[in-house]
Amino acid sequence: MKLQQSAIQGRDYHVVAERHYNIAIREVAAAVPRLNKENCHAIYTAAVHIFVCSLAMGPRPGEYMAFREDGQDGLLSLFIGVRTVLEISSKLFSPDVVLKGDEGESGSESDPAAETTGPVRSSTIASEYGYWMDQLRHLIESELVREGTLNPVYRTVFERLHECYDAVYSPFSPVTTALLSPCIFGWLYRLPNAFMFGLRQRHQPALVIFSYFVLLLDELTWNWFLQDWPRHILIGIHRNLDVYHQQYIQWPMHCVASKA
Repeated sequence: MKLQQSAIQGRDYHVVAERHYNIAIREVAAAVPRLNKENCHAIYTAAVHIFVCSLAMGPRPGEYMAFREDGQDGLLSLFIGVRTVLEISSKLFSPDVVLKGDEGESGSESDPAAETTGPVRSSTIASEYGYWMDQLRHLIESELVREGTLNPVYRTVFERLHECYDAVYSPFSPVTTALLSPCIFGWLYRLPNAFMFGLRQRHQPALVIFSYFVLLLDELTWNWFLQDWPRHILIGIHRNLDVYHQQYIQWPMHCVASKA
């Protein structure tokens, strides 16, 4: 009886949470055109929380972060909402006002332990990613050589991804644990609109490139709200690739599966 009541209460809480989440999206979207010095920090914070909450709901069928099976925007559009708030606000006010509020609080002091490199990252990925980056570069150069407008966009996205891999897996100066999330999500933050459009359209090279980002995302699954997402996204990407392009994502799929 108690288990049944708990299950019913759990469903009720989920319904309420879903309703609050949808209200938050509408309210923040409506508030963005009215950004000012007094509300920019609150709107920025709300945008961040909305994105985290969307991940905390867990993987859903047909939703693969960068694209959806129904052709609508994926959760990535919520993350880009954070970028939009920052970009608009930073043109009007000091970035400190946006990020820390009008008081400019710096928050609590950082934990010295967080500045260490943390647990050793995969030595297998560290030793193999160079080869697979070369394969990915070859794919981009061979498929986009005739697409004048997309070629430089995809090249830039790839080079930034390669830099991110170097930063995460370099044996000489890997990023600290404290900087791991900014490094990985920083790649997402800087995605050009043309590349995001390619992801929504399930452009084959774009999906392949994104699969390599998902492997980086897997390094952050100690955050409970990211658990199960990498494997789910890779399955969705694999399902939307033709046989030729599927071979290019075997490595990230194998790495994520072997870690599970």
